[in-house]
Amino acid sequence: MIPARPMFPSQIKTRLTQLKRWLDSARPAVLMWVFAAVGTVLTSLFFFATRPAVEQHEAQRLLLTLQELMPEKALTPFSLQEVVNIPNLETGLSSVQLYRLREGKILHALFLKATTAKGYSGDIEFAMAVRPDGKIMGVRVIRHRETPGLGDLIETARSSWIRAFEGKSLENPQEALWHVKKDGGMFDQFTGATITPRAVVKGVYDSLKILRTNGETQEGP
Repeated sequence: MIPARPMFPSQIKTRLTQLKRWLDSARPAVLMWVFAAVGTVLTSLFFFATRPAVEQHEAQRLLLTLQELMPEKALTPFSLQEVVNIPNLETGLSSVQLYRLREGKILHALFLKATTAKGYSGDIEFAMAVRPDGKIMGVRVIRHRETPGLGDLIETARSSWIRAFEGKSLENPQEALWHVKKDGGMFDQFTGATITPRAVVKGVYDSLKILRTNGETQEGP
């Protein structure tokens, strides 16, 4: 066995200097990793701590929207517990949630929340109440990022445009008219903002088709 060669003081000093340089160069990366790990943990803790409150707020927001769409049933204690996530069937909708609104065993309406990704500035989330015979009771946009003064006319606070869907169904009007007027349909577009109303019209029509395809509504007379 060959004995290890002893290190001279100058060599030890050189090695220590090299080690110090390596530690100095690695310190920022280590600190960044530590801060990132701590940040991830804190974010996760915050998410799980606030999740019940967020879900409660979302449920309350949906109930308020429902009361606006069905004022005659405002005092009916409908529950939003009977929820079904249904496939979007290759439509332009990125998510669809269906709530069956019953009073006892009687089905009063279908309350649907959906999101279309075809807005001018991204997702437009809307809710709609539909009778079992397929007629729309009302539609409300509940979240969007459309251009203020143009695309935000889909809000009831800005215009009555969204009320044009009330009483409509898959059969009324016929499919060819389920477009904005610029595309040959019956629904108004906005001056300087056609993409936004076009997205909402298509989203509402696709939602009606999904309800019919899944057997949730029946064809009207």
